[in-house]
Amino acid sequence: MHIKNLINTDFIPLVPSDTVSAAISKIEAWQAYNIPVIEPATKKVVGTIHYGDLPEDLNEETVLTDIRWQPAVTRFETEHLFEAARFMIQHQKKLLTVTDENESFTGVIERKRIFEALSDMLNITSSGSVITVMMRQVDFTLAKIIHLIESEGAKILGLTTEFLNDQGAFVNISIKLNLTDTSAVISSLNRYGYVANSETRDDFLHEDLSNRASELLRYLEL
Repeated sequence: MHIKNLINTDFIPLVPSDTVSAAISKIEAWQAYNIPVIEPATKKVVGTIHYGDLPEDLNEETVLTDIRWQPAVTRFETEHLFEAARFMIQHQKKLLTVTDENESFTGVIERKRIFEALSDMLNITSSGSVITVMMRQVDFTLAKIIHLIESEGAKILGLTTEFLNDQGAFVNISIKLNLTDTSAVISSLNRYGYVANSETRDDFLHEDLSNRASELLRYLEL
């Protein structure tokens, strides 16, 4: 998914002839510390007003051309959602300034919109269950895992990976499935040597009932 689909086109950027008062009002309205400044004639982003650069005793009627700006920081509208999210997290941005291929301003994207889109891509709100599979990075391959999961009639709705230590020796894979009961999938993965667990309450209940049943059978055999 490209971030072009997430742009808020209602946002009106600052222009060099605006006042400090206008900048502060926009910062407060959008709850963002960085507000883009564009050149009206070309729509090029020429800089960024950062809240921390505004002295407390500054006359709010001062024109923006008379104060210090930060360099322009923009993202192309053709950038993938994952890259935009990474940039936003690394640089602690609440607002992304977006341009087209000609570097002309097209709008902004709020952080909450980025995370909503990530949630949609990973089907977080869809019904189903989540399982985790842990393995060594040197053994990391998805082909066999996917085959085992689909052999049990399950469909993968979303998948993420996480390195468990600084060296990245182990990988933890979180998989969203379309099933509410993933016990058969877990059993199949475990049989083939994978360390697989359910993160869903229904599966914990199923496992607990299975354990209790096994204990009862062992008791009856005594």
